[in-house]
Amino acid sequence: TYRTSGPDRISSTVPLHPHRERLRARGRGRPAEGLRVLAAEWHFPQVSEMYVRADIVGLQALGAHVEAWSQDDVAVRYEPDVPVHRGDLADAIAVVRPHVVLTHWLNKGAEYLPIVRAAGLPLAVRGHGFDHDHGVIDGLLDDPGVVVHLFPHLLGTRAAHPRLRGLPVAFDQERFPPATGKDRSLVVRTGVALATKDYDAFFEVAERCPEHRFVLALCRAYQVEEQLEQIVARRDERGSPVEVLVDVPPGKAAEIVGGAGVYLHTHGTTVTYGMSVSIAEAMGTGCYVLGRQLPGMA
Repeated sequence: TYRTSGPDRISSTVPLHPHRERLRARGRGRPAEGLRVLAAEWHFPQVSEMYVRADIVGLQALGAHVEAWSQDDVAVRYEPDVPVHRGDLADAIAVVRPHVVLTHWLNKGAEYLPIVRAAGLPLAVRGHGFDHDHGVIDGLLDDPGVVVHLFPHLLGTRAAHPRLRGLPVAFDQERFPPATGKDRSLVVRTGVALATKDYDAFFEVAERCPEHRFVLALCRAYQVEEQLEQIVARRDERGSPVEVLVDVPPGKAAEIVGGAGVYLHTHGTTVTYGMSVSIAEAMGTGCYVLGRQLPGMA
């Protein structure tokens, strides 16, 4: 049993957390049963934006019917869990007949707002980090049919607004469960190939810690795909002992993180730090996490 202190208890040999979570999930019910949601995104399904999938999976678990609309193509695609519409957003709304539209990134929320509201629908906007802009937030909240979700440390003085909600990052715990057999000498980082992510810090730590193996799994960013080659060139220029993996499929990325002992998160100081789904994923598997001391990192 779980409730004994003896050496033969199950939790001495079997991870307790996954089973505890399954038991808790039984009582949650499906409060979103019957709700139809359209996820309107700039580019979907893009591997580097797996937080969108995490939100969709979470809504489905609560009983909602979710479909997606993508404005643009993607750089690195994964197989989506929902139907994906393209073309005009207004046409997708007419086909899906949602009760609410959800979009990620504040600037995209502002762009899609007139179309969504013209259809008579409410809009939920999930902020990120780089997009954090007080003027955009105020503009969205001026419309009574909009709810804005920000990461808790970004709420600021607007925290009391009735349509501004603090919401932490979501991750798919089925893909990143507690892992056993971790390699304590393996240090990993997964992320999108952008200069703002300060991968030089990852290279420098690898150079200082030759007794560890460092693996950096990068995904090409849409419309700035050339930045990946620039990051790899920087690794080569420094002679840093970092293994760089490119456009790793989600399943393989989960396997890499699950096997690592340490997750080293890097982030520059030129853009606002939001909340990293890759940190949540790494913590889900039991990694030790190291990161720059930024507002919201704790």
